[in-house]
This record gives sequence, structure tokens and C-alpha cells, in this order.
Amino acid sequence: MSTREHTPEELRAALDVTRRELGATVEQLAAKTAVRARLHDRAERVKDDLKHPLRAAAIGGLAIVVLIGWTLLRHAD
Repeated sequence: MSTREHTPEELRAALDVTRRELGATVEQLAAKTAVRARLHDRAERVKDDLKHPLRAAAIGGLAIVVLIGWTLLRHAD
């Protein structure tokens, strides 16, 4: 740590940075706790994906591969 005195301008600048960082953190936490909004966004993305048959088929195929892999790993023991 520095032992020198900080000027009022330096302190104001540091305070402004801290306020911006805190504001960003609060926004991120609010977004994570907004469950309805997150579910709505996810539903919109799924609807958009289903509008494109190739993308929907790829997502379905991936889900099947993951399910088969998970099942095989469970029964490998």
C-alpha cells in the first residue's frame, strides 16, 4: 500500500470506478435473479430454434447423443 496522500481528484476518480463496478455487479445479480425473464428469454430462443428445421434437428440429435452417452456411462459400472 502507498503511504502518500491522494488528491481529491484521485479519490473522486477511484470512487467513480468503484461505483461503475458496483453498478455492473448489481445489474448482473439482478439479471440472474430475474427467473421469469430468463425463462421467457430461453423460451424465445427455443421457439427461434424450432423455426429452423436443420437447427432443431441438430439440437435433437445432440440431445439423443448426450442421453445415450449418459446411459452407457451409467451402465458401464
